[in-house]
Amino acid sequence: MIAKDKKIAIARQVIPRDQMDMTMSEWFATAFDDINYQLDRDMTKVLQEVSLPITDYTRKLKDLSG
Repeated sequence: MIAKDKKIAIARQVIPRDQMDMTMSEWFATAFDDINYQLDRDMTKVLQEVSLPITDYTRKLKDLSG
């Protein structure tokens, strides 16, 4: 059972080339219909869950390791 205030999301295994120049913040922001004013906090939670210790959300996707 999923808690009432939780959402299920998917993560693409391959990011389209036209999005590779986006920063991590810009890319994560595309996952929300509305502006997420707590984006950095939410990104930190998600990345901790998948054991990715990235904290510089201004890095471009193309600069991250596969």
